[in-house]
Amino acid sequence: AGKMGTLGTVAIARTPTGQQEGGREARRGGQRDASPPLAPRWALLIARTAGVLVAVIGLVALTGWALDLPVLKRLHPSFVTMKANAAAGFVFSGLALVLSAGAQRREPLRRTAEFCAVVVTLLGLATLTEYALGRSLGIDELLVRDDVQADGTTYSGRMAVNAALAFSLIGVGLLGGKGVLARRLSDAACV
Repeated sequence: AGKMGTLGTVAIARTPTGQQEGGREARRGGQRDASPPLAPRWALLIARTAGVLVAVIGLVALTGWALDLPVLKRLHPSFVTMKANAAAGFVFSGLALVLSAGAQRREPLRRTAEFCAVVVTLLGLATLTEYALGRSLGIDELLVRDDVQADGTTYSGRMAVNAALAFSLIGVGLLGGKGVLARRLSDAACV
């Protein structure tokens, strides 16, 4: 299959085309375990940076709602306000991404990232359910009161249906999953 070498505790095999494959080696005996290879540092840096950026956007919007500052509730003056639930979805999505980047060997971080991803998924699915049923589940103004007349939205405090769908898919994508089916669903949701 190609040349074999080791780099720290990571086994790297080069295929005939020169690409790297491999997984972590066990400390004793040099046998490979079934865990996936560690992500390169630059990929972790990009994921963490994106996660922080997403979380900060959500925190800015939540600050706008808490302090009643319209300029912080919108990404652009011509846009409708980012609803508080959507802002919370941004915060939890960003946290899940930051915590899951490189948390393969840290169980508490991985569990916290999974919790955040579940919150994002449930937030999106609950909002989609509200749209489908034409009823409120009481989550729209759970964090703050919204004036429906202020920005011309139909439902007071409710994020848009496309945002709810996006949060549902993002949450599933952030969950990742361990089995083949769960991984495929996660990959499909990320696309």
